Amino acid sequence: MVFKVLDKHDDNDPTSISEGKRITDGSVSNDASRKIKIGIPAEFQLDNLNPDIKKHWIELLSKLMESKLIEVYPVSIPSIKSSLPTYYTLVTSEASSNLSRYDGIRYGFRSDKYTETQPEFTFTRDMGFSEEVKRRITLGTFSLSSYGYKNNFIKATKLRSQLIDEFNKVFRDAHPLISTKKEEANGVDFIICPSSFDLPPLTSEYYKVKPIDSYLNDVLTIPSSLAGLPTVNVPYGEKSMGFQIIGQNGYDYKVLQFCNKVLECVN
Repeated sequence: MVFKVLDKHDDNDPTSISEGKRITDGSVSNDASRKIKIGIPAEFQLDNLNPDIKKHWIELLSKLMESKLIEVYPVSIPSIKSSLPTYYTLVTSEASSNLSRYDGIRYGFRSDKYTETQPEFTFTRDMGFSEEVKRRITLGTFSLSSYGYKNNFIKATKLRSQLIDEFNKVFRDAHPLISTKKEEANGVDFIICPSSFDLPPLTSEYYKVKPIDSYLNDVLTIPSSLAGLPTVNVPYGEKSMGFQIIGQNGYDYKVLQFCNKVLECVN
C-alpha cells in the first residue's frame, strides 16, 4: 500500500523514472506449468557464512521446492566479488561531495567557535559530523582527488556498470531502461540469498565492532543496491535471521507478490 503511493513520477526529480517506463503489474505467474525460477549466485557461497544461516537457507529453498512453486538454478555474477570496494568508493565519494555544503555558513549546524589558528569552519565540520560520517568524507575526498579519481572512482563506476550487465543477463525479465531483447525461457525470475553472512551482534558487542568489520557485513546486500534492484528481506529462522528476494530492475510489484507466496509456503 505504501509503495503504490510512492511509485509516482516526480517532475522535480531528474532521476525519477517516467510513467511510461514504470512496470505497474509485474505479476507472478499462477500458471502451474510455468515454474518460478530461482537463481543462487555461486559468489554468495562464502567461506565465512554462518553454518546456521546456511542450514536455514537450504531449508527455505527445500520448502519452496516441496510446494512445487519453484525450480532452483545455479547462476554466476562474477562482479559481485568486487561489489564491496566498488560500493564504498562510490558512496563515500557521494558523501564527500554532497556534505560539502554543510559548512556552517549556508546550511546546517554552526559551532560559533574559533581560535587564532583554526577558523569556525573547522570546528563546525568537526563537531557537526559523527566519526563514521567524517571517516566517509575523508575516504570520499581521496577518491575524488586527482590521484584517486582516475585510479578509484572511474574504475568503481565501470565495475558498477559491469555488475548491472551481469545481473541483466541472469534475469528472465528485460531491464526496462536497457533496450535489449531477451528470450522468455532464459534466465531466472528471482535470486534468493541470505541478508547477512553472520547473526546480528548484541548491542553491547556492536559498539566494539571495528569499522572494516561493519563494512564487510554488508557484502551480501550491497550488490543489489549497486545494481538498483528491488529487494525485500524475508524473516526466516531464529535470532533475527533473514533472506533476500532480489528481482529485476523495475519489477518491484513482482518481488512483493512473490514475497507473499514465499511467506505462505514457509508459515
